[in-house]
Amino acid sequence: MRKKITVFLSDLEEFLGYYPVQITSAILDKYQTLEIGILIVNLIFNLIKSLLIVISVLIVFSLLLISV
Repeated sequence: MRKKITVFLSDLEEFLGYYPVQITSAILDKYQTLEIGILIVNLIFNLIKSLLIVISVLIVFSLLLISV
């Protein structure tokens, strides 16, 4: 999505003919902030998922030991 916005703004800049002017977009700034937040949330969920997998493996192992 970021690439599409950047390409659109570059095409607009080229169409207008203002090569020394740099076009900035508030959408891209907000998107970068949200992207960092999404990465942090994904990291937290992956840590929780890994912890639950380790706990479930330990529970299955303990149940197998008890039944033997």
